[in-house]
Amino acid sequence: MAVAFSPNGGYVVTVGRRIFARHVPGELQQKLEQFRASGDVDVVAFTPEGGWTVVAGKLTWTRGVGGGYWTKLKELVRDGRTITAVAFNPVGWSQDRGYVIAYDGGYAAEAVPVEMRRKIEEFQAAGERVDALAFTPTGGWTVVAGRRSWTRNVGGPSPSYYEVVNQLLGEGQRVTAVAFNPSDYERAKGWLVLTDRTVRSSRVPSELRQQAVALGGATTTDVQRVRVQLLDVLCHDTEDVTGSDTFYLVSAVTAGSDVKAAVTRRQDLGDGQRGTFSADERVLYDGPIEPDTPLIVALGAFDEDAAKSYERYEEVVQAVKRGVAVALSATGNAGAAVAASALVDVVGALVELDEDDELGTRGFEVHADDLVPGTTTHVWTIKGRWGGGLFGWSTWHYTLRYSVTADV
Repeated sequence: MAVAFSPNGGYVVTVGRRIFARHVPGELQQKLEQFRASGDVDVVAFTPEGGWTVVAGKLTWTRGVGGGYWTKLKELVRDGRTITAVAFNPVGWSQDRGYVIAYDGGYAAEAVPVEMRRKIEEFQAAGERVDALAFTPTGGWTVVAGRRSWTRNVGGPSPSYYEVVNQLLGEGQRVTAVAFNPSDYERAKGWLVLTDRTVRSSRVPSELRQQAVALGGATTTDVQRVRVQLLDVLCHDTEDVTGSDTFYLVSAVTAGSDVKAAVTRRQDLGDGQRGTFSADERVLYDGPIEPDTPLIVALGAFDEDAAKSYERYEEVVQAVKRGVAVALSATGNAGAAVAASALVDVVGALVELDEDDELGTRGFEVHADDLVPGTTTHVWTIKGRWGGGLFGWSTWHYTLRYSVTADV
């Protein structure tokens, strides 16, 4: 198996003689087709500048790599070595042309980290075959060999590449290929891992993930469905200096199409009191989530001071839906921060005459690639202060709990 990303947005995945490639050089596509007629395609790798190499048993082809890589690869193949993995080091590439080639019983390398060399030597000395090597676009790297792995400076949101690989190895799966997605890597930290049983990924094109699953006949544990629900709210300190607050929450949620908005019932809460949410208002979203489209959630917490905002429920809901949808559309679906700001602007205008007080806002995004199956609980701390009125300074402090449940 092999998986590789080109620096210009292309990608390749191979499983035995089955191949899928998109936006790659025509010559590489031709060589992949030619080589698979003779046997399995074992290795595909790109340099940081778009050069590439492909290995299929004793067949090899390289274009635009330079340095000592091609000479060493030909020598190893001529000597009957089985090439198991190849990676090119982006750090100092234009000058050093760093590479590492793993093969049965050894490795060859130039201009790669000393620690990486030592780990390959350690794993091979323990009788493990190096199955996967990869560099991130920023110079992080990974080595996977049988039941062992080592990663340096990869990072990423949880579940990170490091966490997932160790989980897979702990389950007895064999990691057969790894690649890091160079597209917006500083922010997204995208990666894809192939094993003998599954495909795991984060922030990669959905087409690539689907093709990897299809080619390998594998399963995927990537999340397909998500549920976000409110749990409870605890009042530590009321905003109203004369007594309890009348707390309510306005929400707006979208998974890339229509915006769903809602207003919870009003709850009179004093210091130390906990409020709950009824069954019909608890669930903010329960449905599918697409790999390339985040679920956007915007929340606004308010204290009703005068008029009956809940009696204007439908007016608030429809206005929030329109306002958030327009804001997201105008900014190219810019995300949760835009949605939360639009929600507050709309609700603020509606309740201005009611003299309701804004306690806080929160916007967050849920990405399928960042989730693992199961439920996680999150806490939103709502705190603030204002002053200058008849009663001087007023402070408030709430904690609201909500959960995100992910299903495959």
